[in-house]
Amino acid sequence: MTTIVTVGVENGRSSIRSVRTPEIALSDGAVSASDQVHRTIGWPPELAKGTPHTGPVRPVKADPGEFACVVVEFAPDAVADPHRTTTLDHDVILRGSVVLGTDEDSVELRAGDVAVVEAAVHSWRAGPDGVSMVVSMVALPDGDR
Repeated sequence: MTTIVTVGVENGRSSIRSVRTPEIALSDGAVSASDQVHRTIGWPPELAKGTPHTGPVRPVKADPGEFACVVVEFAPDAVADPHRTTTLDHDVILRGSVVLGTDEDSVELRAGDVAVVEAAVHSWRAGPDGVSMVVSMVALPDGDR
């Protein structure tokens, strides 16, 4: 079953804001159904500004508002140490598993799961078979980085 995880910042610390299963049910005769994964209101999205973080910030080579979509592959048991990106990310796990860590907690994601990372400090630890994921990201204005 698909899980949707949202990571954000509260009181200067990144944490998992929500973990939920999408509510999708086909009605009689319907050919599709959907459930919203994530939505921002206005631009720039209202995210925690100036997140204190002494580790690396990984800037994206894109201007604010630009969109990028990449496929990321981690080797088995590979680790990406805590970092903060300058983007609003939507990560879809395609294959394998990965632990998404924050300052406060962590969650394991498997194929079909989705993570939303709102410019928050986070880390990745791939499972024993590695992981492949699609990352869709929007570059944020300087004040939100």
